[in-house]
Amino acid sequence: MKEKDDIYLFNRIAEGNKDSYDIIFRKYYSQLCRFAYTYVKDADIAEDVVQGMFINLWTKKKKIKIITSLQSYLYTSVKNLSLNEIKKIKLREFHGSNSIDRKHFSGESLEFNSQEFKHIYEESIEQLPPKTAQVYTLSRDDGLTYAEIAIYLNISQKTVENHIGIALKKIRKILKPYLKIFYDS
Repeated sequence: MKEKDDIYLFNRIAEGNKDSYDIIFRKYYSQLCRFAYTYVKDADIAEDVVQGMFINLWTKKKKIKIITSLQSYLYTSVKNLSLNEIKKIKLREFHGSNSIDRKHFSGESLEFNSQEFKHIYEESIEQLPPKTAQVYTLSRDDGLTYAEIAIYLNISQKTVENHIGIALKKIRKILKPYLKIFYDS
């Protein structure tokens, strides 16, 4: 009965019902924070992850398709977002421990150029075909698995894999000259 209640509430959320959203939020928030904490080992980051997931739930409510259970969807989303957060933390730690004072083209610092690189990366995503960019963003930014993306967009998992392959190939091609400069510095 619990799963049916959650599905009913989610369907109401998809219709824009804020009371149903509030019920789901209060019902799952604390336990999802504890769950996220098991991955990120920081209470503030765990709360940020869960809050981000709930923001996505509300903003993408009309696109999300819950087939099995809302609880499963929430936990999977938090797990994926937590793992993404861990990657971001490790990347920040790596860049912090490997900061270099060397200069390269036009005398700018490597740190400044990493911001420039990020901008170029974001532009490369914008150059992708819209559906490919959407699939890539759902995978990399939202942390959805290929299967979840397939369900979410009502396409086959093989189509998702093809979009990701296309995206990675095009992004690598665009970023290749910058990566060479970045790593040769």
